Amino acid sequence: MRIIVFFIFAILMSTLTFSADKKLVCVKEKSQLTYYMVHPTHSFEGINKIVVCNANYNEETQQFLQVGVAANVANFDSENSNRDSHAMEVLEVLKFPRVTFLSSSIKEENLKLIITGILTFHGVKKEITFEAKRENSNNEIIISGTFPVKLTDYKVERPSLLMIPVEDEMKISFNIVFQNSK
Repeated sequence: MRIIVFFIFAILMSTLTFSADKKLVCVKEKSQLTYYMVHPTHSFEGINKIVVCNANYNEETQQFLQVGVAANVANFDSENSNRDSHAMEVLEVLKFPRVTFLSSSIKEENLKLIITGILTFHGVKKEITFEAKRENSNNEIIISGTFPVKLTDYKVERPSLLMIPVEDEMKISFNIVFQNSK
C-alpha cells in the first residue's frame, strides 16, 4: 500500500514540477513600443522604453500561448516636449493612463506569428489582429512587428498643426525581448 501511495504521489509531483508551460517576462532594458504619425508638413515618432510584457510560453512546443502588454501613455517621448504635452492633453492621460493589449489567440508558423487580441486605448477596447516576427537569438526570444491604429476608432481627437490634423492612421511598432533561460 505504501508503495502505491508513494508512486501516485511521485507521479503527481512530477506533473506539477515539470509542467511545460512557463511565464516569460520581457527584458525591460531591451523592449520598446514606438508610434509613428504623419502630418502633411512632417512625420514624427514617440518611443516608450518602459514596457511591461508577460507571456505564457510552452517549452515543449516552444510556442507562445498568451501575451499581455501594458505601457503608460505618458512615457512616450517624441523628443518635443510641446508635442508630448499636447498629446497627453488630447489623449486624456489622467483619465486613460495606459494602453494595453491582451492576446486571445497566437498562431505560429515558421517564426511568423498571427496574434489576435484586445487593444485598449483611450478607454476603448477593440479586437485587432496583426503579424509579428519571432527571432531566436542566444537565450532570447525577440518578437517584433508593426500594426495600424486609427485614432478615430478609439475616439481620439486628431492633433493638429496649423489647423491641419495628423493622418487618422498611426503605426505602432513593437520590439519585445524575452529571456528564455532553461
